[in-house]
Amino acid sequence: MEIVFVCTGNTCRSPLAESIAKSLTDNHVFTSRGVFAMDGMPASHHTQQIIADYQLPSATMSAAFQPVDSEKDLILTMTAGHRDTIRAMYPSSNVFTLIEYVSGISRDIQDPYGGDYDIYHSTFMELKENITKLLTKIDEN
Repeated sequence: MEIVFVCTGNTCRSPLAESIAKSLTDNHVFTSRGVFAMDGMPASHHTQQIIADYQLPSATMSAAFQPVDSEKDLILTMTAGHRDTIRAMYPSSNVFTLIEYVSGISRDIQDPYGGDYDIYHSTFMELKENITKLLTKIDEN
């Protein structure tokens, strides 16, 4: 299964989600994109630090969401706004917020942008919990 994680700039939440998912399984292909990303930007400092602290696979450079991404098996966004933007542009895409997909609850993943390490770590823990649920769900189907 090909899964793409999406946030705003593809420097905080989505690359962290991609790294977490890659660290937990080799059964699926994971990428990350941003709805307003500038191609080639590195992950934020705190995202890189958390990836190093937990010995996760390195984050990829930022990339903007493209039409080919809309054809992935599953598109998981960090917010309802990201989901709605993609649905408006690509109505046939299989897109949900991450929490909506795993729990059926409409809630966003907090954006740590501009925050300190503790905020990024809190986002990391929230992502790890939900990605663990995601893998359980998709591997059972």
